[in-house]
Order: sequence, then C-alpha cells, then structure tokens
Amino acid sequence: MFQFHPYFIPVLLSTVISGYITLYSFQRRKVRGAAAFSLVMFLVFVWSFFYMCELGTSNFALEKFFLRLQYLAIPFVPLAVLYFVLEYGGYNRILNMKVTLALLVPMLIAFILIMTNGFHHLFFLQEYMVVVDGIVVRGFIPGPAYIFTTIYRGFLLFAAATILVQIHLSSEGIQKIQSGILIGALLAPVVVGFLYHMGITPYPFLDFTAIIFPISGLCVMVGLFRYRFFDIVPLPKQVLFSSLSEGIMVLDEKMRIIDINSAARAILGEDLEADGSVIFDKDTFLNKYMERFHAETDLAFLAKIKTDAGERYYAVSVTPVIQYQNDPVYRIVVLRDITAEKRYERELEKSKSSLRIANEKISLLNSITRHDILNNITVLSAYADLIGEQIQEEGKGLEYLGKMNMAIELITRQIRFTADYQDMGVEDPIWQELAPLIADARKSLGDMAKEITFNIDLPEGIEVYADMLLSKVFYNLFENSIRHGETVTEISVSFEEKQDGSGVVIVADNGAGISDEIKKEIFTKGFGKNTGLGLFLVSEILSITKIGIFETGKEGEDARFEMVVHPKGWRVRKGE
Repeated sequence: MFQFHPYFIPVLLSTVISGYITLYSFQRRKVRGAAAFSLVMFLVFVWSFFYMCELGTSNFALEKFFLRLQYLAIPFVPLAVLYFVLEYGGYNRILNMKVTLALLVPMLIAFILIMTNGFHHLFFLQEYMVVVDGIVVRGFIPGPAYIFTTIYRGFLLFAAATILVQIHLSSEGIQKIQSGILIGALLAPVVVGFLYHMGITPYPFLDFTAIIFPISGLCVMVGLFRYRFFDIVPLPKQVLFSSLSEGIMVLDEKMRIIDINSAARAILGEDLEADGSVIFDKDTFLNKYMERFHAETDLAFLAKIKTDAGERYYAVSVTPVIQYQNDPVYRIVVLRDITAEKRYERELEKSKSSLRIANEKISLLNSITRHDILNNITVLSAYADLIGEQIQEEGKGLEYLGKMNMAIELITRQIRFTADYQDMGVEDPIWQELAPLIADARKSLGDMAKEITFNIDLPEGIEVYADMLLSKVFYNLFENSIRHGETVTEISVSFEEKQDGSGVVIVADNGAGISDEIKKEIFTKGFGKNTGLGLFLVSEILSITKIGIFETGKEGEDARFEMVVHPKGWRVRKGE
C-alpha cells in the first residue's frame, strides 16, 4: 500500500535531481572528471530511487526488499567518490585494477550478506516496523556486518576528504577555491550520514544523506561544467617529480635513498627504490665519485661510463639542502644524459679536422694555379679586344668572338668561386646572428634585387653556429631565386622549431619553382644553367657544422630551401 509522508517529497526531488545530473554528466563524459562524477551520481540516483520506494509503501516485506536494492549502490558510493577525488588530484593511477578489486571485495561481501540476511542475521540482527507520526517505517538492530560496512565506507570517505584537504593546503589561487568547494560538497553528506548513524535525525530511522548528496552534486556539476574545474587542476608534486626527463634522487645525510624518480632508475638501475638503502651499497657508476657527495656546497661533474652500446656521458649535480645550522640534511642529485651532445661535439671536431686538411690542399692548389690563370685570362681578354677591333663587319667572326668573351666571363666566375672555396673552413665556426648576415647579402645583390620584396620573419636575436662564409649562403640562395625563378617578385626568410628541437631556416620565393626530377641534383657541383657552383658552395658551407639543406617547394608555385640546424646549433640570444 502507498503511504504519503512529508519526507517523501524531498526524497522524490533528490531522485529526480540525481538522475538529471547523471544523464547530464554522462552526455559530457569526454570532459575530464565527468565520467567519474556521473558514476557517483548514478549510484546516488539508484540509492535515492529505491529509498523513495521504501518510504512510499507500508508493506513491511516491500520495505525490506527496497532496502536491499539500495545496497546495489550504498556500499559503492564511497569508492566512486574516492575515484573522483583521485582523478581531480591527478592520483587516479593509484586505483589500478588490483587495488580497485581489493577495495570492491568488502562491498560485494556486504551486498551478499544483506541479500542473504534471513539465513544468518549478520547484517541486521533484527528488523521491525515502527510507526512515526502515523507513518510506517522500518527499524532495525545492526549486526556486525552492518557495523563493519559502515566503518569501511567511512574509511573510504575519510581517505577522499584527507586527499582533498592535502590538495587544499598545498594549493593557491583558483585551485584553493576549487578544492575548498569540493571539501564542502563532500563533507555535507558525510556529516549528515554520521549524525544518522549516531541516531541524531529529525525523524527516527529516516536517513537524510540521500537528500544532501544530490545538492552537493549540483554544486560540483556547476563547477565541473560551467566553471571548468578540471581545466585548472592541482598538479601533484609527486606526479611532476616522476614525469621529469632528468633523473632526480634525494639522499639523506647517511646517503640513503629517500626518493627517486623513474628517469633516475633508468640511468642507475631499475632495482633502486626509495627504501632507505644506501646508494653506495648499490652497483652504480656513482660509486666512483663517492667522496664528492660529502661536499658541503653545490658541485657538478661529468661522469663517463662504458656500456655494451658504447660510451655514455652524464652531467651530475649534487645540491645539499641545509635546514639546521650548517649541516646538510638532504642532497638532491640530478642526472642528465648528455651523450648526444658529446657525440655532436666529437663529430664537429672530426669535421673541423677533415676540413682543415681539405682546405690546405685547396689552398695549395689555388696558390700554384690561381695567379697564372688570372694572368692568362687577362692576356686572353686583351687579344679578344684586339681581334674585335680588326673585325669590321657582322658575321661568323663576331659570333665566335662573342662566345669567346662568354667563356672568359665564365672562367672568371669560376676563379672567384675558388677564392670563396679557399676561405671556407679556414676559421673555426662561430655563433652568427642571422639578421645582419641577411641584410649584407641583400646589399651585395645590388641592382639585381631592386624589383624584389624581401619579407624577413625571424625571432629577434636568433643565432646559428656556422662557418664564417654563412653570408655567402644567403647571397647565393637569393641570387639563385632571382636568376632562375623567372617570375620572382618576393623572397622570404623565416624560422621554425621542430618537435625534436631542431631549427629550420627557410628561404622561399614566389617564382617558377624547381621540378621534382632535378631537386636531388641541384646541390651537385657543376649542375645548373650558369656556373653550377652556387648551390654546391651553399651545401658545402652548411655541411661544415652539419646543417642539412633541402629544396621542398612545388614546381610552378615556389622554390623553398630549408636549412635544418641541430638542436644545439641554434639559439636565441637574450637582450643585454
């Protein structure tokens, strides 16, 4: 039989509100935190719905039945709340499959015990009907399983509240406000539930927790979806510590491991744990530097080790943390793998050595032949002028003389190329700011560039580690665009940073572009319509510091030269 009670209305409203919040949150489950929140509110909905059914009947058997159906949700609400709080704090990885199953076992046992209570009476020692203000409600005497389940639920909610308080105390600004609101939303139903179990309630045997939970859920829903709580969440220090790419280890005054992140374990050995063991009792390369760790000031050193894959280099820094007087209490050890940088440095040294040898040979060749060649060119040019004065009429003679002068001009350009090539690699590479180099290259073009618009889009103060002839690179690329681009009216120079840290200097134009068939050959010596040496010289100058150059434009649209610089080969100089 249906019975009406004033308390039935707020329970009905709570059921509707929790159902609405569940549906609303589930539809937006891709928002961070929404899935966990919708699970909490779904369990509250199930709880409220069957509690409403219990209150709406005066049939004792139905009351007992609806109570048991409430336990499809009641034991699991605290675990869902804990998961929601862990996700908010960024600790959700703690609840892996094993931990979750372990926490679920007592809940499942509680559900089984209440469903079979008639056989053992472990959950309720006795259940009876009570009349309150003319309304029939169910009363009970709790059994040991009920008491244990209540304590266990309280433990999970206490754990969730503790995590929120810890987040609140360590947060600032908006995060402190967020965590404060969540603490209030969680404590409200917890306090009401505690008072109910203590027998403090306006109506005996009536639980107001089912009403308070949806109200708290509304507050969380507004924060979650209207103010996007989870878009600005606290970053746990332990998560940040574990995510760093550099190895970090904390030692106490006895050199025992107090904390260590995964990067440090990858460097020193996966068996290392923050278990209080002495670091020098472990078989690591740090044992060779044991004495250095006892210094009372900051220190840094380079560690070189041999592995099956070859030599590896680590930059190690040790920072004492002093709290009392002058005695260091902890030492923070930072390990950074610099093997790639060391290999890059060695490659540069090898390149410098090889280039010096090659340059010496070229210099010797130039010193022997260049003077004689230029003298012969001067003589040849003079004879050509004399022949031209003797030829009075147009004909084959003048045609051949014109070709001879073209050959003389070509030879002169080639000699100029050898002069540039002779200077390449003579001086050590240096850091050079791009903007002044590009300005000089434009100026060197003279009247050739008067119809060209240059668009320079570079970070202020950007520098590249390259040979002294880097300005020749830009001059030749600009000249190549103007000479061969046919319709070029604009030339741009820009810079991009790739995901691996490499820098890309881009020189592009709006001309006719370069066909795919010849892209691989344009940097070959002798290839081209003019001397065939301009782009070859560009490639050779850049190769000194391992800068690659590639043509990536589209034929008929543009020519685009990309110079790829090693991550350690470019930098942005900070202002004075």
